[in-house]
Amino acid sequence: MRVMPAGAWPPSSPSRLARVQASGAGVIAHGKRLVNFPLRVILALVVIGAFAGVGVWGIVAVLQAKRLTESQRMIGVGGIVVVMALLAAW
Repeated sequence: MRVMPAGAWPPSSPSRLARVQASGAGVIAHGKRLVNFPLRVILALVVIGAFAGVGVWGIVAVLQAKRLTESQRMIGVGGIVVVMALLAAW
């Protein structure tokens, strides 16, 4: 068996993957920061994701509504798309 110096991992070692950790807004692997997003970027992505989730939820709810005719459903989907586009443009 070959002995590796401390801190040295062979490329195929599963332990190599265990050295990746998340730290605040960045990901640190082997002591080097891989991603360094400012907090405002992370918050913007979370807000965009929340708006997208609400939009998809609304579209699914409108399309599954049993009391609406097909044209009413399409009007509802169009309204949701317009509101989501206005929020994205804002």
